Amino acid sequence: MTSLILTFGSFAMMALWGLCRPRRRRRFPAVRRRIGNIAFWLFNTTTAAALIFIEPDEIRTPWQLPLGLSLVLGFLLRDLMIYAVHRTYHAVPLLWRLHALHHSDPDVDWSTAVRHHPAEYMLSAAVNWVAVLVIGIPAPAIAFHALCGFTANVAVHGNVRWPPWLERALQPIVITPDIHLVHHSIDAVETNANFGAVLSIWDRLFGTYRRLSDEPVFGVRELDPWEACRPSRMLLTPLTVASA
Repeated sequence: MTSLILTFGSFAMMALWGLCRPRRRRRFPAVRRRIGNIAFWLFNTTTAAALIFIEPDEIRTPWQLPLGLSLVLGFLLRDLMIYAVHRTYHAVPLLWRLHALHHSDPDVDWSTAVRHHPAEYMLSAAVNWVAVLVIGIPAPAIAFHALCGFTANVAVHGNVRWPPWLERALQPIVITPDIHLVHHSIDAVETNANFGAVLSIWDRLFGTYRRLSDEPVFGVRELDPWEACRPSRMLLTPLTVASA
């Protein structure tokens, strides 16, 4: 129940904020594009729930650490895993074809956060669960990161402008809109930067951090942005895009 409240609360807050104080003027009709994005999310989450049989409480961690330390370490490892998987999706052409649907949204907003191809979603879920089971990350750390990650994901995709002082204060540690919008640029150099999920420290540590210079143009260069707004064409994105 808490996760559902947080999910729809995040959507509602970003949607209302973007409606009242949008950061960018919308270039394409929103309704059909958002319906497609949300439809992918509903399909992905319900399918994943049906396929994953291991509950977080069933994970037994071999770590012999105090609870607080294991939570912090588990959160960091989980975030690093997501950074590594995300970067791999950009580095491997076949995986990029799956991930390109997320980048093809020509008007990035709160709904873009859940715009993922089902094949990408299932593969990422499988890789993450295998890694979690092997590493033995404590279940509370997984749950806490999932809640933080989803909230942050919706927040950084929202068509809103954070106060400059808040951006400056948070950027050294966490992902903010200015950081993540670079990643959605149509420019390949900018797209292949800023892979972090919650924390920005991994991009800084591994040399993939890039500052926002100008408001980027969103999308994937070889994809027609109008076609990218059509739910029927979104599913075929892996067949129409080449490489990162």
